Amino acid sequence: MLLLEQSQGNTGVAGLWQFDFRDGEVVDPSDQFTGGGGSDEIRAGEGNDTIFGLAGEDVLYGNQDDDVIYGNQDYDILFGGRGNDTLYGGQDGDILVGGVQNDVFYGNQGPDTMFGQGGADVFFIGPDIDLIPDFNPALDRVDVLDDIGLPEKFNLLRPTLDGDTFVFYKGGGVILQGLAFEDATIDIFL
Repeated sequence: MLLLEQSQGNTGVAGLWQFDFRDGEVVDPSDQFTGGGGSDEIRAGEGNDTIFGLAGEDVLYGNQDDDVIYGNQDYDILFGGRGNDTLYGGQDGDILVGGVQNDVFYGNQGPDTMFGQGGADVFFIGPDIDLIPDFNPALDRVDVLDDIGLPEKFNLLRPTLDGDTFVFYKGGGVILQGLAFEDATIDIFL
């Protein structure tokens, strides 16, 4: 058995391997990728992929089709790409970037920054202060994660110094940039 994470890769970089299948084997385009204990960069391709970052500061790319990406531990950067993607932040502050279609974001723990980048996106926010820099009130929606012990509904809306909307609830909140406080309505919530 060869432990790829710690072995000298065939690219000249420890832990970085490149594989070419030339024996005619058909490989399913929908794959599962799992990072190791260190910082990983994983780039999926076509197909509905599932990517697990595990420990370390990971950069994970879903690219095409409908992908599910898990940041897990440490500070991670997740890119959904094209397709209706689902992105899960981890235990620390993460950056989650959707794509042009309808994506679902789970902020989880830590102060996360989530970019929808178009489409009708749904943002589930966690127990810290999250940021959505490109919130579109005509299409996007916000909700609180059910399993973090917070109330189901939001308690208070406040304007930020820049005129954006700050949604506050017990223990956390989210800043919705692009949504003027006076334009905030109940319709942005699930």
